[in-house]
Amino acid sequence: MKLHIFNPEHEIALAMNKDCFTPSHNVVKMRRELAFMPVLWADDGDMVLVEDIEYAYKAADKLAPYIYKDVRFVGFNRMRSIIREKIQRRHFDLMPAPWGWDKTVLHLFKSLGWPAERLPSEEFIDQVREISHRRTAKQFLEHVASDFVAFEITTINELLQLIEKYGEVVLKAPWSCSGRGIRFVTKENCAPSLLRWIDNVINQQGSLMVEPKYDKLRDFAMEFEAVGGVVHFCGFSIFDTCYTAYSSSLITTEEHKREILEQYIFPSQIDETVSCLEDYLASIIPDGYEGGIGVDMMIVKNGAGFLLHPCVEINFRRTMGHVALNFHSDDLTPDRNMIIDFARNFELKVK
Repeated sequence: MKLHIFNPEHEIALAMNKDCFTPSHNVVKMRRELAFMPVLWADDGDMVLVEDIEYAYKAADKLAPYIYKDVRFVGFNRMRSIIREKIQRRHFDLMPAPWGWDKTVLHLFKSLGWPAERLPSEEFIDQVREISHRRTAKQFLEHVASDFVAFEITTINELLQLIEKYGEVVLKAPWSCSGRGIRFVTKENCAPSLLRWIDNVINQQGSLMVEPKYDKLRDFAMEFEAVGGVVHFCGFSIFDTCYTAYSSSLITTEEHKREILEQYIFPSQIDETVSCLEDYLASIIPDGYEGGIGVDMMIVKNGAGFLLHPCVEINFRRTMGHVALNFHSDDLTPDRNMIIDFARNFELKVK
């Protein structure tokens, strides 16, 4: 039996690297209004921790046609009572299952009264944080001798040299999510405010990642899951972004998603990339890591042809792509979309 927690502040927590911090109002709102989401991938008998039980059941009811499992929403006080009861009966059968592991969510589990011996160690959390650094994507590109490159810098002078060489570059904070922490830079727009941002990132996170700006045609991802030290491929995620932030995912069969990708790249290249990533990810995850891993990619224009960028970033957590995979295409007409509606609330919709 698992206790699932949706913690969308995960990457911010990795950057802060603290037991406690106060997320922005927007992130707190997202956490509250999408807290029910693990009901989509939880198993029968699992529990999902939420702040507002009534709100969670109402949100889940809107997706009732796609939810077939007996999953229970619990609040913080009730969860503390359940944990105490299980400890007293010496029958603690719960497993922690957050969206992503970091110091903050580890502290949350401890605050619920979770037995320390049933939680990951601080060393495990440090290892997850280390591989979640964007340099891991750079290392994978080097591992596969890719046509694409990435650089890790610690000075403005290094950045200016890369701008001189490539003309336009993309700056990425080592730990950031959903398009945040990303800047597009040319020699002409390298303003003082941007230089201050760069200094702040380097001072706070130790370095800055820089990549040439490629002529992107389409975003997509490969979604994986680690179980018992083995990493297996779950499916493709073909998604859209608004500027650099996630907006929606295509819901259709895996066969149709492959057909879309094979318009641009060879089937053998897709299969080789899946296999290579399964092996690579299994070789770097810490012992005991269980859960989702998402690898963002893109199709890039190259003259009259196209190239596969095999690793834009690696997310050692569940992703919206994993969420979309839980809407089985058998239940839906192909080519529908899973959308996070930001207009008034953070509402998950299928259209």
